[in-house]
Amino acid sequence: MKRLCLQTLFLILLQLLWMTGVLAEDKEDHERARHLHQHGKILSLEQILKQVLTKKPGEILEVELERKEDHFIYEVEILGKDGIIRKLYFDAAKGTFLSEKIED
Repeated sequence: MKRLCLQTLFLILLQLLWMTGVLAEDKEDHERARHLHQHGKILSLEQILKQVLTKKPGEILEVELERKEDHFIYEVEILGKDGIIRKLYFDAAKGTFLSEKIED
């Protein structure tokens, strides 16, 4: 049941990103992320979202894959159940939590 819920959340997130034009405009970035995942260089978005929701339950607002020097980082913006918007940073290759920033 939990797995189905996470898969549904993942699909909803992808649809929202597509509707807002993020994936449509950044097809090159999407292809790069898919290539990196297929070659074992980064974890899937689904795996990262599991980490995010374990760390800070809430509503995911935005996800970005960023390159910092020679490694990749998932930046996830989330609206917590406490009403605070945070950016959570995860190592894209290992899935480890790196840091958190509260948005103003």
